[in-house]
This record gives sequence, structure tokens and C-alpha cells, in this order.
Amino acid sequence: AAASLGELGCADDLLFLARDAGVDGEVRREAAVWLKELGRVKEAAEVYLSLAQDVGMGGWVRREAAVSLGKLGRVEEAAAVLLYLARNAGVDELVRWEAAASLGELGCVDDLLSLARDVRVDGWIRWRAVKSLEDLGRADDLLSLARDAEMDGEVRRKAAASLRRLGRGKEATEILRALTRDGE
Repeated sequence: AAASLGELGCADDLLFLARDAGVDGEVRREAAVWLKELGRVKEAAEVYLSLAQDVGMGGWVRREAAVSLGKLGRVEEAAAVLLYLARNAGVDELVRWEAAASLGELGCVDDLLSLARDVRVDGWIRWRAVKSLEDLGRADDLLSLARDAEMDGEVRRKAAASLRRLGRGKEATEILRALTRDGE
């Protein structure tokens, strides 16, 4: 329905559809995509924010809406939702993984560091945060994680491996030797 309305340029009908809480979340998200395409960016952003913050909405719709919101320049609001999704053990694991990756795509370095350091979060989600830091070329942040004795050994190892891939092999080797010596 949203695609047909979008192709016809029916922006007001799309807005009505996108704001209707009784409509399936994916249909509402698609309506927001069409609103953006039709130049109604402010309304699209409002719909994305509403979907992203709706705890009754499925994790995939929330993540997609948050990413779209971030791409419209509302990165801080998007990051808050993505960080929540990545940390929430009640959310589908793949959604959590993708939320951590999306934080990287939006350049949310502080949120990635916070996620990597959060011992309450599953290790593989923390590793994804480390990988996102690598993808952003954040060698100094990775070095800080790898040298942090309070960090989990596995996260420190992943950070050191990322350092090596970023051309900081000497520092990575020193950290890996220290981890091995300390039995981490």
C-alpha cells in the first residue's frame, strides 16, 4: 500500500498511514521512506523517531528506523536507540549485532567505546563494537581498550588484532604478549 501511494505521490495519505499505530511497523517504515523521497523529510524523521522509540515494535523495524533517522542527521537520537538495542539481552541477537554495526556506520565512537567496555553485554556484541572502531580507523581508541587491564581479556585480544590490521603491529604484539603472560 505504501509503495503504491508513494508512486502516486500521495504524501498526505502516506503521512496518515505512517502515523497510524494500528498499521504494521514495516508498512509504516516504508511509508516514511516514501515521505522522504517525496521531500517530506521532517515528517519522515518524526515517523522514524516514533518507530525507533516504540518498545512494542519489533527490533528489526526499530533498528531500521533508527538508522534512517541517523542518515537524516538526527544521529544522537538514533544512537540512543541503537545502543539500547545492542545492550538489551531481550532483543534478537542478530538485531543486537546489527545495532552495534550501525553505531559504527553512523560514526558514534563514544557509544561504541561504551558498548565495548560494558561487561553486562555479550562478548560477541562487544567484539562487534571493537570491529566497528576498527572500520572507522580508530587505532588510538583501540589501543586504549587493548591496554585497559580492567577489560575482559577477549575484548583486549580483539582490540589488539584490530590494531594489527590498522598497521600498529608492534603495539598489538606487546599487548598480546602481556595478555599471554598474565594468563588472559
